[in-house]
Amino acid sequence: MQDRRCEDRVNVDAQIDILDATRETLLGVLMDISPGGFMMSTNQEIETGQLFQLCLAIPGQNRNGDACTLHVGAEAVWRQEAPDGSHAWIGFHIIDINDEDSERIDQLIEEWGK
Repeated sequence: MQDRRCEDRVNVDAQIDILDATRETLLGVLMDISPGGFMMSTNQEIETGQLFQLCLAIPGQNRNGDACTLHVGAEAVWRQEAPDGSHAWIGFHIIDINDEDSERIDQLIEEWGK
């Protein structure tokens, strides 16, 4: 598989669940992230080209002091099965995100990239 990323990703330094906002179900766990995309580990059947509205439960608080949940629209752009077949890694391209959530991703990348 050819790597076509334009940005470096950083490994996640926390347990971050990814939820399908439409179905309100757990899809997987965040593995790495960049300003334009992320990789998730999952045991769900997700095909490339699928579009999702996702919620990422980020540790910490937002500007209002509330628990921080990022909301993104994302497209699954690649899938790689684990050798033992127990799960897969899915690469997502972020196609919709508000400014505050984008800034929070930048902050997390800075924190985790140190």
